[in-house]
Amino acid sequence: SSDLNMMFNFSENDIISYFNKIKSLANKQYKQANYEAAIKYIECASMIAYQTNFIYNDQELESLIKKIAGKLIHAQIFSAVKRRIVFYDSSGVDNVALTQQYIKAFISWDCEFLYIVNNSVFNKSKAQNILHTLNKYDKAEVCIVNNDLSRTEKIRFIYKKIADFAPEKAFLHLTSFDIIPLIVYAALYDIERYQINLTDDAFWLGTQCADYFIEFRNYGCNVSLQKRFITSEQLLLQPYYPIIHCKEFKGLPSLQDHVKIFTGGALYKMLGDQNLFFDLLKLLLGNYSNVAILIAGSGNQGPFLRFIRDHHYEDRVFLLGQRDDIVHVFEHVDIYLSSYPIAGGLMAQLAAVNAIPILAFTKKNIPGNFVESLLTCGSDVNLTKTDLSDFKYYADKLIKDENFRKAEGLKLKDCIIQPHEFNKHLYEIVFENKTSVSNLKKIDIDYEYWSKIYLEVENRFLHNCVYELVSTFKFSMIYLFPKATCVLLKVMTKKETIIRILQRIKKGYGLLRRN
Repeated sequence: SSDLNMMFNFSENDIISYFNKIKSLANKQYKQANYEAAIKYIECASMIAYQTNFIYNDQELESLIKKIAGKLIHAQIFSAVKRRIVFYDSSGVDNVALTQQYIKAFISWDCEFLYIVNNSVFNKSKAQNILHTLNKYDKAEVCIVNNDLSRTEKIRFIYKKIADFAPEKAFLHLTSFDIIPLIVYAALYDIERYQINLTDDAFWLGTQCADYFIEFRNYGCNVSLQKRFITSEQLLLQPYYPIIHCKEFKGLPSLQDHVKIFTGGALYKMLGDQNLFFDLLKLLLGNYSNVAILIAGSGNQGPFLRFIRDHHYEDRVFLLGQRDDIVHVFEHVDIYLSSYPIAGGLMAQLAAVNAIPILAFTKKNIPGNFVESLLTCGSDVNLTKTDLSDFKYYADKLIKDENFRKAEGLKLKDCIIQPHEFNKHLYEIVFENKTSVSNLKKIDIDYEYWSKIYLEVENRFLHNCVYELVSTFKFSMIYLFPKATCVLLKVMTKKETIIRILQRIKKGYGLLRRN
């Protein structure tokens, strides 16, 4: 029954209720001076909001972060050293996000800088290129935060490290639920603070912990103005480029006579909206017997394996997993297919720098999916199709005509900002205030559609919210979030089995009442 099915899926009202309850618990812990628990609950609330995208910022949590900073940190007065920079990194993984681009820019400026990484799962083997670059540069200091420290200990440690270093500028390069640096930066109000907006289409905190916000495209500027309470004077526009150094090529399936269409990124970006992305794959595979699909990325492979099995595509669709030789993969494919319902950023750029043509589809009401927005020649190219017939027509030309395919790819090769241009432009906006978004083009964004997509993917595939709740609250989850406990049961067992059990219980309860 539909009522029983509703028991096993979160509605937006459920998510809002949970978010508000967790906020309330965080405030309660703060008032009891239990700052460790308060921070843990803010992290949990942030994760819930990030996974479901029903809001883009929360001023109550921003205020709470500042209050916690006031309690934990005794702010020092220090004389900032000119052209000295601190860069806090939540990632610390090669070829992921924008760590390497910013480090290379600081080095090109001949600046002293302090690199702080505080990833709880930081692995030096996954940051070999980052650490090699830093260790080669004698004006860089590396600080890897000890993960054995408590949250409050990390906050005090990081703050002291920064205060002793006495930088003039401070950068934040964050995941959307890393709260520790926000508390630190809330106390660094005497220096200029810059938050790099990595996820411009999702929730994050920090609007009161930085002075400027570095956006990479017009879309993010619009979201920040419309939903994050950030002024246009605080917005800095800085396009980025992909890092092309990677591990040695690991090879691909032998597909000599096929047109190889490659797609990838976080696998959740291809799930949702009634499996439309899988319909695009079926269209390409069904109409062209010489097409093979290669899919790279991490995440839930279940829906992809079922798709391959149900349509007998074992010899035409290949899951490559997470590839640390991703640039070489692009060198050996023919077409890049952009993910849907959420388009990838770095993947589209890697396609462009490798002169691989881009095949992209989205609905008109999702402007964040236009891959043109990730290219510096965005206004001069028309890549993303919003009409299925246009998508089919362009796909047909790319697949059938090798010369056309190569020519289309070459058009994109110069559509990415060059590293030296990135370094120069970033220096100008940070040290010379040479940027303005006052002439920003306004974009109409269907925020409600986005939240529906994220909630669908969360309910059907990811289940990150329920994992976060059980991780944070343990057995307390049973009485704090009873419906979430039902959802957890669905995740742990077969949904249909649970529904049948509950139907029997419901039927039996009715018989008892009648008797």
